[in-house]
Amino acid sequence: ANGLPAEKITTLPPYAPAPAEARYGSTSSVRTALHVGGLLGRKGIWTMVRMVRQLPRDVQVLFVGGGQEGEALEAHVRRRGLGNRVRVLSDPTPGQLSLLYREATLVAMPVRWNEPLGLEGLAAMAYGKPVVAFDTGGVREWLAHGETGLCIPFGARWAFRDALVGLLKDPPRLQAMGRRAQEVWEKKFRPERHIDALIAHYEKLRAEVGR
Repeated sequence: ANGLPAEKITTLPPYAPAPAEARYGSTSSVRTALHVGGLLGRKGIWTMVRMVRQLPRDVQVLFVGGGQEGEALEAHVRRRGLGNRVRVLSDPTPGQLSLLYREATLVAMPVRWNEPLGLEGLAAMAYGKPVVAFDTGGVREWLAHGETGLCIPFGARWAFRDALVGLLKDPPRLQAMGRRAQEVWEKKFRPERHIDALIAHYEKLRAEVGR
């Protein structure tokens, strides 16, 4: 689109780090819909919090990340009496984030802008968690609808809610998607695959320069 010759463009596979080693087992019996990636309106926090009461009663929504709308989100949760259904955790440590991914039931990405990639979704796949996301930006590069999660038409809030509810009410399907998500991560999105492709590209350039 910016006029670069196609032959000058090399696309490298995206990646997510391997899951951190589990130091202990699960500490929660509550099912969790995990929202990671910034407490911002464009990340869909308001879309998500407004559908909390429609989710199964045993499901808690956990918002994780930094962002300028975190305090407003916490105030909204208190005002609406959602404290038993919603948790907000700002700026977790890497260890905390790893544990939250490991204990999550699924990862929700109701992103409201042109998301260039969505690394939190790739991280979810590394942990074997299905992803429910709006079809925007680079999400389609890694999310296979009906296979590793559900890709919802952009901005279709009710369809997003129905997809979440349907998946949460169908544990066998949810678990099958999680297993497939981890298989796809292993095959396509491990860091080593990106590094190998990058090294191969540099080797090719060095060979071309040395002619």
